[in-house]
Amino acid sequence: MHYRFVEVEGGEDELERVANEWRAKGYETKEYDIARFEEIRGAYLKALDRRDQAGSAP
Repeated sequence: MHYRFVEVEGGEDELERVANEWRAKGYETKEYDIARFEEIRGAYLKALDRRDQAGSAP
């Protein structure tokens, strides 16, 4: 499973337009406020870091 985080500027109308565009391509979309986005992004980056460290362990 892959995740892509996208920040959309332009208000609710623009967010809805982008979400509809992605759904039409078959992507699942979820909307989060910026604080939740930062929380999820931070956890994702930590997980990537742990994965990279585990891969380089002797």
